[in-house]
Amino acid sequence: QVSISVLAVVVFGLGVLGMLLGQFFGQILVFIILVIITFKEYKFEVNKLLIKKMINYGIYSVPTQLMDTIMNQLGQFMIKSTLSLKESGLFAIATRITVPIKIIGSSMRYAHSGFFFQILNEEKEPLKILRALASFYIALLTYLWVGVAIWGVEVLKVLTPIEFHSAHTLIAPLSIIPLLLIIYTFISSGIDSGKDLKPYFVVNGVGLITYITSLYFLLIEFGVIGAAYSTIITRIIMILVSNYFSQKRLKVPYNILLIVLMISAGILVIYINNFFYNENLKIRLFVEVLISLIFPIICLIILLLFNTERNQIIGRLKQIKTNKNK
Repeated sequence: QVSISVLAVVVFGLGVLGMLLGQFFGQILVFIILVIITFKEYKFEVNKLLIKKMINYGIYSVPTQLMDTIMNQLGQFMIKSTLSLKESGLFAIATRITVPIKIIGSSMRYAHSGFFFQILNEEKEPLKILRALASFYIALLTYLWVGVAIWGVEVLKVLTPIEFHSAHTLIAPLSIIPLLLIIYTFISSGIDSGKDLKPYFVVNGVGLITYITSLYFLLIEFGVIGAAYSTIITRIIMILVSNYFSQKRLKVPYNILLIVLMISAGILVIYINNFFYNENLKIRLFVEVLISLIFPIICLIILLLFNTERNQIIGRLKQIKTNKNK
């Protein structure tokens, strides 16, 4: 895809059309490769009943994906059209710094669906394992969020001129959004176990309404940081609504209290770190290293407070010890 886009844009000078052609032919190539791989594993046959089930199951994903795209594009449009060039630049810079947690969060979300159904089909106690898995992954991503939030400030100071340093206030709220997305993926996974994805239509519809309303008011009232707050509010609402539908289909006892404690602990240490923003480099680095070392211990303590997670940790440690003794 990249090579085709470069060839079309640089060599043939097709501009935007070249980018579109690159994406189109890149996706076609991926599709062909996936078909070849699939045909090696499965025989080709036309099963009308299966096709009908697949269409009924996935048809609601079309409008939900459309609404999700509208939310993303609307946010960018509102920022560019409402805010000044400097504010838009600050938002763009802070967004770039949050890329590491976005990449890791996206990888987790893409892998989750297959892993979710594998656990349901193969494990003896799938609900407990799904709960523990969600807790551990959310703990890991919370630690990454805190890391991006505190070290991203130093990256910002090193890589940008001083007039862009005010973007540091955006890093923490923007970097929590991928964390909320992975929480949403876990919490809403019960919906996938049903006969169709209809609840997602409701979830994304509520999310779109919430986003449009909150974005309009918060962007005017708080400026560029209002856009981040709007997305955070929207994702929290979507988590709550999806949890309602998900639990009706598959009662996975996700540890909501643990999630709240994790995020609260993250907010607290980020808030403490912000007190030292104007201190000299040595003091800032000392505080940032200290937080980076202490916060995993805080996460572990929170995990050990709950029986399911504690038993999973102890069981894993016993297994490691047994393997070493062999």
